[in-house]
Amino acid sequence: MSGPYGRRSYVESLAGDGDWAASLWGGHVLLRSVPGGDAIDAASAYPMGGFDAQTDPGAGVEAMRAVGAVSLSVVADPLNAPDAAWMARHADVHRRLKTHYVLDRDAGPFTPSKHHRYEIRRARRQVTVDRVDLAEVLPRWEHLYGHLSERHEIAAGSRLGARHFAALAGDPQALVFAARVAGEIVAMSIWLSDGEVAHNHLGASSEAGYEAGASYALYAAAIEALPDCRVLDLGGAPGFTDDPSHGLARFKRGFANAERATWLSGFILDRAAYDAAVAASGVDPSTGYFPAYRGR
Repeated sequence: MSGPYGRRSYVESLAGDGDWAASLWGGHVLLRSVPGGDAIDAASAYPMGGFDAQTDPGAGVEAMRAVGAVSLSVVADPLNAPDAAWMARHADVHRRLKTHYVLDRDAGPFTPSKHHRYEIRRARRQVTVDRVDLAEVLPRWEHLYGHLSERHEIAAGSRLGARHFAALAGDPQALVFAARVAGEIVAMSIWLSDGEVAHNHLGASSEAGYEAGASYALYAAAIEALPDCRVLDLGGAPGFTDDPSHGLARFKRGFANAERATWLSGFILDRAAYDAAVAASGVDPSTGYFPAYRGR
């Protein structure tokens, strides 16, 4: 099982001009043009790739080499990942990326922290939460996401676009919850679920939503609406940080009862072409970014 992030339709929703999806490890990755040249490389899509844990990792790497990819970079869904020991032994780069906070039903029932129980009660006195059809509220979602991008200074090139949101609006695995104050949507939360596993994919609030603590009510409502999901992945701190003291990490941890780690695994499939791409990029490879030629 590759999970929600392994589907071709999901990966294609994040493809840029000239990118295309290719099968890997029971899921899919993006094949992209290497900057400044005719080569291609392969990478898991945002925020991570979903794969089949029973697949042969070596055969997948060789398949990427066979299609001519210079490198393969993967951040695997910790709930749907290839063999971790094999990845650690064979990847040219293999490092822990961040901690994800999860609610594992096998580890116990949903029992938020004392602080979160208070905040959930406070939020529910101010907001109502209902399940919505994203297609019907898409303009409002895009407005909230724009506010989120400005608040957290997300660069334009890193923002998710209309193509991805349109795909989510037609995705049967997307579950969307809206929090309202006096009938107006002040916050929304998008989850992706295959029935066994659910991921908190995206969330955004207006200033009124922050003031009302709407995210507490949204998370609680989603968790209660997904009783049959074995594991709910709430994600971690934003970006590439892994700071347990970050406000968003503390927020998610208060709903969770377990943790999982994501890892960046990078494979150099054509050393000569890879080195040439790094040289042409002018990027200092000692920064540790992989692939180095994209590390601007």
